[in-house]
Amino acid sequence: MSWRGDDLLISVGNTGATVNGTHIMDDDDVSLLEDGDNFNVMVNGEDEELSEKQCGMINLLHNRMQPFFEQLVHTVPADNDFCSHDTCRRYLVAREWNFFGAETQLRSTLAWRMDKNPASLMKFWQSPAFNNPYSLNLRCVGFDLLGRPIIYTCFSQV
Repeated sequence: MSWRGDDLLISVGNTGATVNGTHIMDDDDVSLLEDGDNFNVMVNGEDEELSEKQCGMINLLHNRMQPFFEQLVHTVPADNDFCSHDTCRRYLVAREWNFFGAETQLRSTLAWRMDKNPASLMKFWQSPAFNNPYSLNLRCVGFDLLGRPIIYTCFSQV
């Protein structure tokens, strides 16, 4: 089985998988549905069930990103849930099933998550402003075209 995108030719067969003629996975690694994964409940961005091609692309992206997922979980253990097939599906849907676009975007997201560790950032409900609404430093900085006030606040000053 093979399919072609604008800049991508993916072939999945008895000998494994290739992308643009480059062998990337052996036959043992290629399975359109892995044990425990239920792709039938996922949709493809158009409220339709995933096709066999789309399931293959999700698995292919997940397999290619596995070393980065492992590095992320090692760096930020709280991000274990982020490293899933559903994350790969969401990135492929966002890039309209452009494999290399989704892979590039996912790599940059993983790098950002390893650098910033969003799980450790303070949430609003953890801030002093949540417990004391009078502690907010609110300023009216102008009005929009409909005359509604535009309010500015800086949570770091709380």
